[in-house]
Amino acid sequence: MPNVEIDGTNSTVKTNVLTSQSASAITVPTGKVLTVTDAAGLTVAGNVPLTSITNDSVTAGKIDLSMTQGDLIYGTGADAWNKLAKGTASQTLKMNAGATAPEWVTVSSSAPTYVQFPAGQVSSADVNRLDDYEEGTFQPDLIAATNNNHVRHTRWGFYTKIGNLITCTCHFVHYGAGSSSGNTAFANFPLVALNVSGNTAGVAIGYGDSLSLASAGYNITARMLPGAAQADMYTWDAVGGGSRTQFSELGDYNTWAYSVTYMVAT
Repeated sequence: MPNVEIDGTNSTVKTNVLTSQSASAITVPTGKVLTVTDAAGLTVAGNVPLTSITNDSVTAGKIDLSMTQGDLIYGTGADAWNKLAKGTASQTLKMNAGATAPEWVTVSSSAPTYVQFPAGQVSSADVNRLDDYEEGTFQPDLIAATNNNHVRHTRWGFYTKIGNLITCTCHFVHYGAGSSSGNTAFANFPLVALNVSGNTAGVAIGYGDSLSLASAGYNITARMLPGAAQADMYTWDAVGGGSRTQFSELGDYNTWAYSVTYMVAT
């Protein structure tokens, strides 16, 4: 049998007729409809023109969602589709609250934009990825190697951590030396310094008063200790360098203002 040709009227052809006659093609005039019944094993839908559609080649003409310029198509299930009408100028696309479909949202130009980090750091080995940010307060301390019983009066500490660097700003006042003596250090920083050689960041001392230094030309400095949350204090009392600051050099009353930025493990 030659190819089946529809003569210009709507027609119905049953599967067994096509099979028995071994038809290889059916021609349907433009605007006419061919209905196939008993279509076991056939891949042609009832009112779809009998033209071959290859994989991943469906065009907009095959999906009638009344599309207009800027509209989006999204899946609603297995082989199910829906349309999201285009948004307005400057709107942003996001997932809805039920995580079932996209939606347009209007972002106010006056609204602040934040980058939210988790409460507990999730560390990353990627050197180009910022994995932590934190702001907070703490109570700085000044300690003595022996007795350490001087009176702490005012202790203000503020810190900002960005990645593996933390910056601390401190204000500390003590009244009465008690029996404290020996080497001194700024202590109780919020995080332990990374325990690697060379991680000895210098402390910037902006203010200190009522000291009992042996000479007006002496200065007090401090540096962080790797693997610790303190900075040992040194008195520059010689041309060649300094020696550990003794608590007796501080006197009975001191006000300190200092800051430091140092590297931490995480």
